[in-house]
Amino acid sequence: GFGFSLFSAPLLSLLLPPRQAVPMLCLYSVFINLAVLIHARASLRVRWVLPLAASGLAGVFVGVRLLLVAERGTLEMIIGAFAVIGALVYLTGAGFRRAARESLTMIPVGLLSGAMSGATTMGGAPVVLFLSNQRVEVGQFRATLAFYFLVLNGVGIPAYAVSGLMTAEVWRRSLLLSPGIALGVLTGFWLTTKIRPEPFRRIALILVLLLGLLAIAKGT
Repeated sequence: GFGFSLFSAPLLSLLLPPRQAVPMLCLYSVFINLAVLIHARASLRVRWVLPLAASGLAGVFVGVRLLLVAERGTLEMIIGAFAVIGALVYLTGAGFRRAARESLTMIPVGLLSGAMSGATTMGGAPVVLFLSNQRVEVGQFRATLAFYFLVLNGVGIPAYAVSGLMTAEVWRRSLLLSPGIALGVLTGFWLTTKIRPEPFRRIALILVLLLGLLAIAKGT
């Protein structure tokens, strides 16, 4: 789910206004995160992730507000900057000291991630970095991410609707692009079985980096 937004948000923001692109990506993310969660549900520790989800929900409303008030060029630059930062974090394998008090650490991580998600749907980097630092097992890692972002999606969509962002045009474009999105996701899954994971990951992240730079240039 987080990889989908990291790649799609800067790409879609080059084609559509962010106030249309972000709610559309939130809709698509529901189905992707639900599919991942169903597959990894046995590894989910709901009580462990609750502080992260609760603080993330609070951050979402900040992000939605930013999406409402910021100018289009500013939003494009923010999306581009998050794409560049996220790509660099994953490419360099950046990390910090393992947190001793996980529940407390989850609060600022969730607030930052939730705000990024509400404004751009690109809130994956803080959570991925936190989970990586805590050396979370792979199955729990995937289940935690899917559950967390599904919760954020479940609040984000109504928040966009109340804010007037879930317009008829957003729904129309979402339906129109759905076959292409589904084909792209399936193609990505297929490619992961044909290409060695590390080269595939690096190529994808370099592409995200370039898309982010293009979004920044477009917003200036």
